[in-house]
Amino acid sequence: MEGISRPFPIILEFDASFRALSGRIHIGARRSPIRTLAQLIEIIEFTQQLPFIRLEGIMVYESHIAGIGDMNPNNFWLNPLIRYVKHSSISHIQQLRREMRQLCSKYGLTILNGGGTGSLLAALEETSALTEITVGSGFFQPHLFDYYQQNQVMINQFGSTFVPSCYFALPIVRVSDKGEWVTCGGGGYVASGRPGWDKVPLPVFPLGLTLNDSEGPGEVQTPLRIDPTRRNETMKFFEQNQIVYFRHAKAGELAERFMFFLIVADGCIVEIAKTYRGYGMCFL
Repeated sequence: MEGISRPFPIILEFDASFRALSGRIHIGARRSPIRTLAQLIEIIEFTQQLPFIRLEGIMVYESHIAGIGDMNPNNFWLNPLIRYVKHSSISHIQQLRREMRQLCSKYGLTILNGGGTGSLLAALEETSALTEITVGSGFFQPHLFDYYQQNQVMINQFGSTFVPSCYFALPIVRVSDKGEWVTCGGGGYVASGRPGWDKVPLPVFPLGLTLNDSEGPGEVQTPLRIDPTRRNETMKFFEQNQIVYFRHAKAGELAERFMFFLIVADGCIVEIAKTYRGYGMCFL
């Protein structure tokens, strides 16, 4: 093919979702049609015959374990079911990836990717099979990942868990109702996925601010109720700082809204890092 000087490297994704009742129940991301080892072998052998594609490995992401919180206060009635699905799936996923490790060796593939921030501990038990564990969200620790039993297990085993490290700030445009409400400009940065209160940004500083249940964060404004027991200290903070700090629900999605991130160390800005928006990119 004219213009191509080397094969294009790719990996294949295997659908590791929880499936029951002949597929009538499907919990997990619907991103790949490859759901059996026979299908995987067939497409591996087909892909390796293509002259302009080089197959590097396999991705086996267990989204129903890594991407769904099991201590979510917004869906508390689902938490027991989610924990059951997770615990019943882990051994199956581990066996599946052991078999895929053998396929990688047979077909000369160098990458077997799996795991996520929400399934880190389970994935660490598979270091003999996995070559990569994908834990990007853990570096930011958006608030969606606060709702995992894994956090407490990590604290018990290692003394700590993932620490929130990414925030955004909104300007205050109005204080109303005798100091009961404060309104920020903008803020409607709702995360992707199943709609719910766990997908909206949360105000975290100053303390004592809560979203309006009937409005939430908006494209134009985000009203926040001030806790009466903290009103004096909150208003004192606002005298010097006309901003409110928030945490986003998902890590990388915040980059869609801003041109750059400020990298802070010891209370000082040490670097300005452009996002892909800052580079003028729009991928999805």
